[in-house]
Amino acid sequence: MSTVENETATVEHETTTEETAGEYAKATEPSNDIAELRSMIEDQSKTINALQGRLERQTKKTERTKLETPEKTKTEEFGLLQQAFLRAAGVHEADEIELVRELQQKTGVDWGKVLDDDYVKHRLEGLREKKANEMATASVKGDGSPSNIKATTEYWQGKGERPTPDQVPDRKTRAKIIREMAASEKSDGKVFYND
Repeated sequence: MSTVENETATVEHETTTEETAGEYAKATEPSNDIAELRSMIEDQSKTINALQGRLERQTKKTERTKLETPEKTKTEEFGLLQQAFLRAAGVHEADEIELVRELQQKTGVDWGKVLDDDYVKHRLEGLREKKANEMATASVKGDGSPSNIKATTEYWQGKGERPTPDQVPDRKTRAKIIREMAASEKSDGKVFYND
């Protein structure tokens, strides 16, 4: 090798060695990059601690709400399926549906068997009879006057005496009864045709 080549190789070797030594020095001594990394790690650890605290508070809050509001049990659920079942079984009226729902919750009988239960059948029939009686008597209208059996001629003829003012306070009614009784006495005293 020539001297020029030796010198060039030596210079190159020295520069490479110096560059490598500089990089090593940078790697071994604390630099700004490491300080930045440390500050980033500290910031992230603060964020992690804050998130952990937040998670713990939310967990406690959800536990309290679970304790405060009990979940619906199987017997408390009432939806379209149960309503469709009751309608298919012949329970159509809102008060009948509410009665069956209430009794199902009280007895705990499964929805498929609730209408076969004797207690539920009895209560449902009682409700239906009550509604039928109310409907039957709702259309009956009275004349507004009190029904007083003592104000009839037949009552006093059957009793065989004339009414007094204390017994029949209305003077017109009492006079009518007395006239009719007097007219029937004139006709041989027979009240009925077969007497």
